[in-house]
Amino acid sequence: MADHIAASGTIGTDHAREMVRRMVSTDFGRWSEMVRRAGYCRSPIRVHGSVTISDTGRLVYTSEDEPDRTLLIRCGNRRATACPSCSAEYKGDVWHLLKAGATGGMKGVPTSVAQHPKWFVTLTGPSFGAVHGDACGSRRSRSACPHGVSRCDRQHSTDDVVLGDPICSDCYDYSAAIAFNWMAPELWRRYTITARRELANELRITEAEMRKLVRLSYAKVAEFQRRGVVHFHAIVRLDGAGDPYEAPKPIPESLIADALRRAALEVAVELQLGTDRRVHLTFGRQVDVRSVQAAIDGDALTPETVAAYIAKYATKASEDFGLDSTIRTSAAARYAGLRDHVIRMIIAAESLSGTEGFGGIGRWLHMLGFRGHFTTKSRRFSTTLTAPRQARRTWREASDPADRSSCPEVDRDWKFAGLGYLNHGDRLLAESARVEAIEARWLSRLDAA
Repeated sequence: MADHIAASGTIGTDHAREMVRRMVSTDFGRWSEMVRRAGYCRSPIRVHGSVTISDTGRLVYTSEDEPDRTLLIRCGNRRATACPSCSAEYKGDVWHLLKAGATGGMKGVPTSVAQHPKWFVTLTGPSFGAVHGDACGSRRSRSACPHGVSRCDRQHSTDDVVLGDPICSDCYDYSAAIAFNWMAPELWRRYTITARRELANELRITEAEMRKLVRLSYAKVAEFQRRGVVHFHAIVRLDGAGDPYEAPKPIPESLIADALRRAALEVAVELQLGTDRRVHLTFGRQVDVRSVQAAIDGDALTPETVAAYIAKYATKASEDFGLDSTIRTSAAARYAGLRDHVIRMIIAAESLSGTEGFGGIGRWLHMLGFRGHFTTKSRRFSTTLTAPRQARRTWREASDPADRSSCPEVDRDWKFAGLGYLNHGDRLLAESARVEAIEARWLSRLDAA
């Protein structure tokens, strides 16, 4: 049977034997159930232990009765390349968070917030040198750089691998690009402060008076551009100053949009790069601030559209460049066959690791120096990511004693047993089950339609 499975595809004989061994085992049904309850996670956490009632000491659950004497728990990785299942769950949670804050009517947010003024804000990074992109192939004259490169005469397709690479790598300011990624969270923090200050100036009142009048709430995600520089997408909402979702006082929306644009152009941070150079870091000049409105016609930028657009970036990071947490040095990046541009970015980050103000950057080489959270929000924008996770945990605890690990009336005794499945055959079975579950879900939706 194992030889037949191996001959039917690209699965090796050893892996096929592992699959057969699991499938014919007496506890295969329970193992499959644990895989399902772990969300078909690609690399689940294996734990062993027990759950007992605090007062009586009565044993509620023990992993000794489980297949392999362990319990499988989701890894919870946000990255789509690391775990499609956990990533999809995280993306769904972020979408609910954004949708609740944009339209209301869910997750404890009233429907009235749909009428609050909202803007879709995109803040990019500045230029650190000419890169291959839309401007390539144009006839605009450009004097040659000191290295003899003037322009790119090619018209690039959308999937061209050189998009985002510098036209002249020797002219590209790699150190400043890494410094921008490193300071991007601080630039965003200063942007939110400056935006409120600019709005107060527009209203010709003090900031203290403005805080008693209106409040700016937001949710944002970070995205890596092809050139390896971070930029931000955000939903910014105007609220009243009282209750969390109070309607705001009438203010001309143009004043708020102008304040959001000006704040992006004013925010800056100074940073020392070694002993002989200081950089002035700002957001790019291309600032996009667009009003978000309820669907009236086909041209409106709706809250639903913006929420879906932003949520798709919540599970992406630097993996588009081939980077993951295992690549911690430029040598590892070179061994992995990554683009020369990405390798140079990592080399620049390595060179800054001993510079004052860049302490710990070595931990973020796989993120090209970006150390911030990819999804953040202001406290009163909507629900938290913890809320849907707690709701799922409560549901699981009600249906399976093994999941009662967070109930206050029980004692937990868990020990880490390992990460991932025991063998490649188990992993293939779990992945096959995940694909079948996705297909079944789509078929049910088609039948319902």
